[in-house]
Amino acid sequence: MDYRTLLRKLEKTIEKIESSPATAIMLSSIVESIVQEYGKELGIVGGRIYEQTNNHYQLVSQAGISNVPEAYSIPMTYPPIEKVREQGQIFMREGDYELLADMPRDTPCFAAISLGDNDEYLISFSLAEPIDEPHIHYSLTLIRHVANLKIRHRRLEIYISEARKIQMSLLPSEFPQFFDYDIYGRSQPAEIVGGDIFDVIPISDSILGLSIADASGHGLPAALQVRDVFIALRMGLEKDMKIVRTVQKLNTVLSHVGKSHDFITLFYAELEDNGNFFYCNAGHNPPLFFGNTSVHELTRGGLILGPYPKAKYERGFVFFEKGNLIVMYTDGITEATNFEGEEFGTERIISIVQANRDATSKDLCNKIFRAVDEFTESSVPKDDCTLFIVKKG
Repeated sequence: MDYRTLLRKLEKTIEKIESSPATAIMLSSIVESIVQEYGKELGIVGGRIYEQTNNHYQLVSQAGISNVPEAYSIPMTYPPIEKVREQGQIFMREGDYELLADMPRDTPCFAAISLGDNDEYLISFSLAEPIDEPHIHYSLTLIRHVANLKIRHRRLEIYISEARKIQMSLLPSEFPQFFDYDIYGRSQPAEIVGGDIFDVIPISDSILGLSIADASGHGLPAALQVRDVFIALRMGLEKDMKIVRTVQKLNTVLSHVGKSHDFITLFYAELEDNGNFFYCNAGHNPPLFFGNTSVHELTRGGLILGPYPKAKYERGFVFFEKGNLIVMYTDGITEATNFEGEEFGTERIISIVQANRDATSKDLCNKIFRAVDEFTESSVPKDDCTLFIVKKG
C-alpha cells in the first residue's frame, strides 16, 4: 500500500465534497465516497456517522453494508467510545469488549475514529476479513486527518462569513437624503472581508459626518481593525467632540492597543447644509475635490493612525457650490495595476469625472469601478477597493 498516494486520493476526494451548513451531512458524503471509492482497497464495507448529543452518540446516517436502526445511539460510557475519544481511533473484533445487548453485528470487525476539536462526531466503519490491522490503523489516521481538515475549513468559512456579515452591516445600506447632496459609496474587498470601510454619520439635522478608512493589509485582521476604529469614531462624535480632538483621541487609543506595524488611514469630514465642508485627513489617500474650475487634493490633517501616539492633527476646509463634488477612495483603486505594471492612478479618476460631470454619484462610482476592471483586465484585485462620492446638486 502506497500511503502517500492514498493520502493524495483522499484529499482530492474530500476537496470535491461541498461544505454543507450541517457538518454531519458533509461527513455523510465523505463516508459514502470512502465506501464507494476506496472500500475494496481499504477493506471497508460500510460506514456510519454519529453526532454527540448530551451523553450519547446519535446515529445520523449510514452507507454501504450497515443495518443499524435509525434511532440508534451509543452511550458515551461504552468502553469502546471512551477509548476512541481518548486515542482518536479504535479497531475492534467481536469479543474484544462485551458488546451492548442491542449492539449491531453487521460484520465481525469494525473500526472508528473521532472527529472535531471536541470529538463532536464519530465515524464507525464495518470491515471485511481478512484484516491487515496495521494497514487499517494507518488508513484511519489518514481519513481522520483529511476529514478534520475539511471540518476546520468549513468552520473557518462560517467564521469569515459571519465576519463579512458584521462588516457589511457597518457599511451604509442606504444613503441619506441630505438637502441637495447626492451621496453614494461602494466597497469591494480583495478577500471575503476587507480592511476598507466608509460611513455616513448623522451629527445633527444640518450636519452630516462622512468617513473613509483603510487598515494595513486586508482580510479578517484588517476588517476587525477598521471596525473598531469606526465604532470608536461614532462614540467620540456622540460625545460632541470636535473633529481634530476626535482624530487625536483615536490615534492615542490605537497607539496603545495596536502593534508597531498596525496602522489605519482615515479621512473624516463634516458636511453642513450650507456647503461648508470641514475635514481631517489622517494619512489617507487625498480625496479629490472638483470645484467649478479646478481639482485639488484634500491633504490637511496629519499622520496615519497608530504608529505615533503624540501625532498632531489640523482641520481643512472647502466650500461646496452647485455641481461641485468630492471623490474619496482607497489605494486599491489608484494602485490597481495592469499587466505591464502600470497603476490606474488619480489622473484616470479625474478624467472620468470631468467627462461625466452631469452623472449621479452612483453612476460615477460605477463608471470608475468599470474603468478599473477594464484597466486590469478583470484580474483578481490585490487590495480592497472603495469609492465614496458626494455631489452637490
